[in-house]
Amino acid sequence: MVDYGYIRMATKILAKELYRRALTRIALREEVEAEKDLVEATKLVNDQVISSELEKFRAIINEGREKAKFKRIFAQSTIQNGATGGRSQEGRKMTTDLSHRCDFFVRIHNS
Repeated sequence: MVDYGYIRMATKILAKELYRRALTRIALREEVEAEKDLVEATKLVNDQVISSELEKFRAIINEGREKAKFKRIFAQSTIQNGATGGRSQEGRKMTTDLSHRCDFFVRIHNS
């Protein structure tokens, strides 16, 4: 005869261990494996803590992907502008001309 209470308890223990391993993998930045563990634990046991952790983890991952996407976009625009911080060639020329004029006026004033 099969003891279903023992099977339910073993399933809960396995889900708990998968949850703990997922938290460890999150700390080690092993995101893919951590998500697999959380999904597997959610399938085994319908637990609110595990489900909320999976939702929170997915939100953090999506936020990180968005930040990386914007970082790439800004890096590309910086490269396209010649790493001038978004200033054009004319803007750099005006700044250089202005600094030379300031130096000239400072020299005249100090003379």
